[in-house]
Amino acid sequence: MNKQTTVVLADAARARIFTVETKRGQGGRDEPSLCEHVDLIQSGRRARPAEQLSESRPGTRRGGGSEHAVDDHRDARTEEADRKFAGEVVREIGTFCGKHASDRLLVVAPPRFLGHLKSREFSGGQEVSYVGLDISDFTASKALDHLTRHGHLKIDDN
Repeated sequence: MNKQTTVVLADAARARIFTVETKRGQGGRDEPSLCEHVDLIQSGRRARPAEQLSESRPGTRRGGGSEHAVDDHRDARTEEADRKFAGEVVREIGTFCGKHASDRLLVVAPPRFLGHLKSREFSGGQEVSYVGLDISDFTASKALDHLTRHGHLKIDDN
């Protein structure tokens, strides 16, 4: 029996959900491909710092004849937004895998964002694998090639 594999390519700004499909290629041979179903965007992460907040850099405060940098908590805001987006991604993955009867889930993200994703529970009972790579901007075919070439995704029993 064929197993349905779902692949998630994500970073803090974008998450795409794919299934591994077999399509008839040139010469009539079956060839695997990634079929994109969902594309989530965290719009605030795509903006430059100057577009996110009214000031593009932390301010300064004068006191006693010297200036001191004022922490405006940008890093904390970004981190909180990333955690929130990770929660949205995990919920979407759960919904998607439930609808598509996914047996396996491969989650690929840069290590920092992968930590946010791993800190949440994936529901559905499927086999889950994690890969700490930043390939979220790869095309589907380039991602498939990279994941199979490096042994992260096995196609033979799909």
